[in-house]
Amino acid sequence: MAKTAKVIAIAFISDKINIDCSSHSNSHLNKHIVNKYKDGYNFGGIFEMNLQKITLSDSAYNEVISKIKAGI
Repeated sequence: MAKTAKVIAIAFISDKINIDCSSHSNSHLNKHIVNKYKDGYNFGGIFEMNLQKITLSDSAYNEVISKIKAGI
């Protein structure tokens, strides 16, 4: 997860990354890697779901995918 978080932070130019591992009532483990931005939702706070949906253009998605592939 640490390597994935590092690649995600570079690809999305994050100011910080939150990593959350949790289990609920069923028998599986949930893992979340969450980008955080200084001027963004709940920066400096604990992990919580951000329901503000952000959609990238196809070219922006392709740029991020290229960065992630280069980091792996």
